[in-house]
Amino acid sequence: MATTISAEEITIDEFKVILGRYSTVLEKFVKPASDGKPSLIDLDTFRYIDAPSRLSNKAGAKTIGLSDLQKLVDWKIRHGKFRPMLPKLVASNVEATVQEVISAAFASYATEPSDVKATINKISELKGIGPATASLVLAVHDPENAIFFSDEVYAWLVSASADLKYNIAEYEELYAKAKEFMSRLQVSPIDLEKVAYVIKKEEALEKKSSESANKSSTEGAKKRGRPKLPEDQKKKPLSNGSGRGRGRPPLSEEEKKSRAAAVSSGKPRGRPKKTESGSSDSLKSTKST
Repeated sequence: MATTISAEEITIDEFKVILGRYSTVLEKFVKPASDGKPSLIDLDTFRYIDAPSRLSNKAGAKTIGLSDLQKLVDWKIRHGKFRPMLPKLVASNVEATVQEVISAAFASYATEPSDVKATINKISELKGIGPATASLVLAVHDPENAIFFSDEVYAWLVSASADLKYNIAEYEELYAKAKEFMSRLQVSPIDLEKVAYVIKKEEALEKKSSESANKSSTEGAKKRGRPKLPEDQKKKPLSNGSGRGRGRPPLSEEEKKSRAAAVSSGKPRGRPKKTESGSSDSLKSTKST
C-alpha cells in the first residue's frame, strides 16, 4: 500500500493535484437516492456552493432554518458515516427554536470569532445536534475560516488512530490544526476538507482492494493440488496380452488335460503343485509315460 502523504509535508502543488480528484473519488461512493430525495452529488453542491453563498456571514445571513439544517444533516450522513436516527432527531426541532438558537450562536461568533467553543456549544442545544454537526453549521456560516469536524479531516490533520468522542475538545484541537495548515498553504477550509476526504477515501479503497486480492490468493492456494493428467498420460490397466484383465492366467491345454485326468481318477481337484523346477507334477508324469 502506498504511503499516505502527511499534512505536515504536503506541498501546495501536491495539494492541488489531490483536490482535482475530489469529484472522481466522491462518485465512487454515490449510492442511488430514495424516491424524491436528492442525490449525494446534489447535496454536495448544496453543501459547498449553495449553502455558503446564501447562509454565510458574507451573504448577511443571521440564522439558518430547519429545512436547510435538515439538508446539511442529510449531506453529512451520506458523505460520511451513516447515522439513521439523526434525521429524525433533527426533524423533531421546532422551526422557531432552530432559528432562535442558531441566530444567538452566530451573534456570539460575530462578537468573538476566536471563541468557537461558545458557538459550537450554543448550536448543540438543538436536538440531534452535537459538536460535529454544529461545526458544519458554523463552516457554512464562515466558509473562509471555520473547518467542519469530519472524520477524514481529523484523521489526516490530528490522528488516524484516535477513538473519536466527537466532543468540543477534539474540535478545538482540530480547529487549531486546520488554522495552522491553512495559513501555511494559503488554502480554504472547504478545499482542505475535500483534500482530506480524497486522501482518506483513496487509502480505504486501496486497503479494500489489497484485502480482496489477498483473499483471492488464499482461496486459490487452497484449491491448488496435483493437476489432472491428460488422457494419454494416465496409467492404463495391465494386460496379459490376450485382452483379458489382470488376474490368474488361463490354464494351458496340458494343464486342462491333467486336471481332467485327476478328476476322473479321484485325485484332489485344484491346480497341480509345481516342483522346484517350476513344472507341475502332472506334466512330469505325462512326459514320463
